[in-house]
Amino acid sequence: MEERIETPSIESRELKRWAYLKQRQKELFCIRIKTPLGFLNPEQLIKLAEISKNYGQGIVHLTLRQGIEIPYIHQDKLNLVKEELEKVGLGISASGQRIRAVVSCPGLRWCPWAWIDTINFAEQIEKEFYGKEEIEIFSIPLELEKKEDLAIDPQELEGRIKNKIRLPHKFRISVSGCTNSCARAQENEIGFCGQVMPEWNKEKCNFCRTCESICPTEAIKIHPRKKEIDLEDSKCVYCGLCILNCPQGAWQVKLIGLAMYIGGKWGRFPQFGKKIANFLDEKQAINAIKKVLEFYVKEAKKGERLANLLNREGIEKIRQLIL
Repeated sequence: MEERIETPSIESRELKRWAYLKQRQKELFCIRIKTPLGFLNPEQLIKLAEISKNYGQGIVHLTLRQGIEIPYIHQDKLNLVKEELEKVGLGISASGQRIRAVVSCPGLRWCPWAWIDTINFAEQIEKEFYGKEEIEIFSIPLELEKKEDLAIDPQELEGRIKNKIRLPHKFRISVSGCTNSCARAQENEIGFCGQVMPEWNKEKCNFCRTCESICPTEAIKIHPRKKEIDLEDSKCVYCGLCILNCPQGAWQVKLIGLAMYIGGKWGRFPQFGKKIANFLDEKQAINAIKKVLEFYVKEAKKGERLANLLNREGIEKIRQLIL
């Protein structure tokens, strides 16, 4: 009996919107699978192994952004593979001019250096933004602009105009639990790092110099005779090593928040993002993402990355929108 050939129900446009990646070999695809913030359970791992063995060549590839690729999938089997993935709660990752999967370190779940719950925050970002290819822009009709009572959110105004503008290029977001930036906050369009502001408790300090010796930026100076400590704010990177390593508990937490970086990218012309804000809370950070996206889709040229837009327009314009 002749083997039945599955006819793919995935349209060519969908192949581009999602990570069905054409290989150099004819009729073969590499599929990139979205792992939820890098986490997989045993059932999902088993299913990935089965798909690789049954539809590919028995290999998988781990990507730089916490995804999994299975190469050598014939184009006639793409829909079957998609259905198999859905059985264990997995799917193909977003691709093209869209907001990509959020990358996150484990944060407070088990990392001793972390200051924030990265997983919870990254899940909020994914729920709000993942996969979007158009950004909603709210504008105020001309007749309303002349009114004096426009101090409220434009979205609350009756008669508001809502437009959708397509993203000019891919857009990546990452979340790191501390300033070690294991999720590469500075290499994404938007990146966040957990940070902590230290506060010195003189009553508990025995001037052992542990904090002075461990500070990576030499921001702390000990004066044992005066029984004083100088913390140079301009040098402090809010890593919290002084808090974590003080044997007396003299360095304590004053404030925990998020540092925000924008304008990073990889590729032929890589660029580090610039820090635009310190000590945002999660709500402020989500709102800041929205403002950056609105600025990006309104101001960028077709095919322009956020980094190139900032190089052209400067960072101060967008800083004023956020702060």
